[in-house]
Amino acid sequence: MSTAELMTDLARLGIRIEAHGDRLRYSPRSGVTPDLADRMKAHKGELLAILRRDPEPGKTDEGIEVIAPPDPCPKCGTLELWQSLASNWRCLRCDPPTKARRLRERAARLKTDRTDSPRMNARGDP
Repeated sequence: MSTAELMTDLARLGIRIEAHGDRLRYSPRSGVTPDLADRMKAHKGELLAILRRDPEPGKTDEGIEVIAPPDPCPKCGTLELWQSLASNWRCLRCDPPTKARRLRERAARLKTDRTDSPRMNARGDP
């Protein structure tokens, strides 16, 4: 198996890998199986060479910032996430948006429904 295939597998599994000196660091550790760890050890030199080519982590040659996806929920492992106003990633299943947000969404739906239907007077006549 090639190093490119290994990096594709790591990305598919949501495992981020970085070069720190002559060591590889990866997260989340729970996603790395013993077989995958052995493959990473076998290709360590090539992985380090590839990871060191990027002079500024998170930037491409065009200056576009590459944003790493957030880690999955530690409780349920899902990637169904929402971002709070404080820019924190929250699990949609374990920590759903607040009731106020749901009410705000419902009010917006009711407002659009009301503007789409004809106005009625107090007796219910249009």
